[in-house]
Amino acid sequence: MSFKNILGKKYLILVIVVIVSVASVALYFRFSFTPDDTGGQPEFVMDNVVVEARKAEIGENVPVRVTLSNTGGAGGTHSVSLYADNQKEDSKRVSLAAGESSEVLLFLSPSEPDNYQVRVDDLGLGSVRFYMVEPLEPRDPLTWVNWSLDFSMDSNDENAPVDLHISASASSGIKVELYRIQNGDLNLIKEEWWTETEVNGRELTAVIGRGSPESQTLALIVKGPSGEDLYRGCKEYREGKVEVKSVSLYRAAEGEEYRYALGNVKGEIQGDLPVFVARVKVGIDGELVDAGLSKKGYVVRGYFPSVLIYSEVKKGSHQIEVSFFDEKGREACSFGGTKIFG
Repeated sequence: MSFKNILGKKYLILVIVVIVSVASVALYFRFSFTPDDTGGQPEFVMDNVVVEARKAEIGENVPVRVTLSNTGGAGGTHSVSLYADNQKEDSKRVSLAAGESSEVLLFLSPSEPDNYQVRVDDLGLGSVRFYMVEPLEPRDPLTWVNWSLDFSMDSNDENAPVDLHISASASSGIKVELYRIQNGDLNLIKEEWWTETEVNGRELTAVIGRGSPESQTLALIVKGPSGEDLYRGCKEYREGKVEVKSVSLYRAAEGEEYRYALGNVKGEIQGDLPVFVARVKVGIDGELVDAGLSKKGYVVRGYFPSVLIYSEVKKGSHQIEVSFFDEKGREACSFGGTKIFG
C-alpha cells in the first residue's frame, strides 16, 4: 500500500471521529435542554405581597400571600421562601410557563414569642409580633386589673412563699385564669369565678415561688359571664440579682463568739423577684475562714444580713473575699477588697 493511500485513510478516520463527536454533543444538548419557542430564559418577579396579620399568638399561622409571575421567554421553576429573622419558616416550588402568574400562599408560625423581621426571598415585609397571649386592655364591663407581688421581708424561712395577688374591678361577674408560660405552653396555675358582688373586694392569690424564685412569665386572662375575653396580659418576673456596693468591718465586743463582723452590707437589687440569703463563704488572703450569717433572710432594700467571722485574724491589712448563697446553693453575689483588721 502506498504512502498516499495510508495518509488518505488516516484523514478519513479523523473526519469520521470529528463528525461523530459533533453529533454526540448536539444530541446531548438536544435531549438535556428543552428549548422554548423563543429561545429565551425564565425570569421571575414577585408583587402583590400581603401579610394577613401583624400580630398573632404562638400556635397561630399567619398567611403571607405573594403573586409570582414569569416574565421571561421560557417556562421554569422557582422556589419561594418565607423567613422570620433569617430562619426559614415555609417554602414552595412553583412551575410557571412563560407569561404565567400564580398566587403563592406561605405560612408564618414561629415557636417563640418575639417581634420578627419577615421577608420573602430578599423582599423585606416589615415585622410581625407573636405573643404567647395577645394583649387585650380591660373592656366593659371590666374597669381595671392589678398585679402585685408580696413576700415576708422579715422572714428567715428559706421556704417562705412569694405570692402574686390579682385584683380587679367590674360591673359583672368574671372568671380569672392565671397561667405560667413554660416551653411555649400555657400551664394553668389557678382559676376562680367571682360573682358581681365579690369582684371589687376579692383577690386571687397564688404562690409563684419560694425563697429566691427563678425568672418566669405569667399570663392572666379575665373572662366575662358569657366566656368572652375582657382582658389578656403577660408579665415577666425576672430573677433577682444583687450586687454589694459597700461594707464596714467591726471588731466584736468582749464576750461575743465571733471575732469580727462585716456590717452595714449595702447593695443594689435588680430584677423583680426577691433574693434569700442562706449561707456565706469568706476567704482571707486566699484561705477560707470560719464564718456565718447573723441570720438568714431576704436582701431587703439593698441591705444584706451581717457576716460574722469566727476565726482569729492577725492585725493588719488583708485581702478579703465574700460570697453569698441562696437557699438552693446558688451564688447570689460576691465581692472582695482590702480591709484592715485590728
